[in-house]
Amino acid sequence: MGGLLTFREKMDMYDKESLKVFAADLWLRKVSQLKKEDLIERIAEKFLNPENLFYRLALLDDTAMGLLKAGSENPMEFSLGDSSFDLACTLNEMEVGSIDERRRFITLSDVWEICEKEFDHEKFEIYRERASWVWKCLRWTEYMYGYTPEDIFLKLINTKKKMHMTSEELREIFGHFPEDMLSTLCIEDAYIERNYIGNKNASEALRRAQGDKDFYIPSADEVDEYYRTGALLSHKPYQEMRKFLVGDMEMDEDEAEDLLLDLWDKLTMENDPHGVMRWFWDQFEFTDEAQVKKVVSLYMPLCNGTNLLVNRGYAPADMPRPVLKPGQMPTIVPGSSNAAQMLSEAMPELKKMGFSVDLDANATSVPVFGMSNGVNSPVQTAQKKIYPNDPCPCGSGKKYKKCCGRK
Repeated sequence: MGGLLTFREKMDMYDKESLKVFAADLWLRKVSQLKKEDLIERIAEKFLNPENLFYRLALLDDTAMGLLKAGSENPMEFSLGDSSFDLACTLNEMEVGSIDERRRFITLSDVWEICEKEFDHEKFEIYRERASWVWKCLRWTEYMYGYTPEDIFLKLINTKKKMHMTSEELREIFGHFPEDMLSTLCIEDAYIERNYIGNKNASEALRRAQGDKDFYIPSADEVDEYYRTGALLSHKPYQEMRKFLVGDMEMDEDEAEDLLLDLWDKLTMENDPHGVMRWFWDQFEFTDEAQVKKVVSLYMPLCNGTNLLVNRGYAPADMPRPVLKPGQMPTIVPGSSNAAQMLSEAMPELKKMGFSVDLDANATSVPVFGMSNGVNSPVQTAQKKIYPNDPCPCGSGKKYKKCCGRK
């Protein structure tokens, strides 16, 4: 056992205000007037209670438990870019380990001692296998659904082979997640991320954006990857962009991965696609036109291949086609200006038949220029609707969808 640092010693490194916040997260009451050493003792009594620690450590998967064990024997020193460092940071935030100024991870000695001496190890390992998987799935529901009906949560959990979890077991496991680490509440038959509870604007915006879209159910591998990295860079569009960054732009692997993780975060969290695109372009110093064309050809598939909260986890390119309910008629959209004109004239009759018509769904507004009073008069601009099957305004003779409309 390393024995280099105890839980109480780590708590002593925090100021009193930080400790009071931690105590509140642990649902400790009447602590504001306590001296710092007494406050640390109250926190330690709650945190190091063997039953409480049992459920906290049960959130860790095999890799995390392996790192916790290694840190109890010898300090684990990490190099810059070491993938295990992120996991060490997670264990540090969970207050079961610590990272020193030399980037060494050590497991808190009393935490590991309680684990070794107080736990029923067979019971702990059986419970941990299931609880740690629910914890991973919960991360997906928080960032990809926001509001998750219990049957959808169970469907997600049971993508893992041989899991077969019931509603009763899910509720029992969820009820033992540590309060200070939980950002979801279970209300009746739904699991709701806290940002959408008591925040009417956020909840209404989410409801409007998601509408009646289906829930995307990821594979077990996708759940695991998203939990570890906060993204799904293994998907083909991201792998194609990574290959370009490393091969054509001569980035090293770590630099390329960091850039793609930043891009994922911006695409999923910022409501400014043009701003994100400009930011991404600013990361490069292109040396020739071929590089520009290549990154353009790779960027849009990547955007359309990013899983989004507003789509309940679906990437735009993977959204299922809407299934018409019995008696429900489709919406008609024109493909050309001539078709738009005819549909506009026939719209009253079509509506009587139950059809809806959207004249703008396929239309693109393009600027047109003219000089009404001759070549020496001022240039006047206006907007013109153009449809996919219209002649391209560039004069190529091709249809718009096969010419400028492809860009």
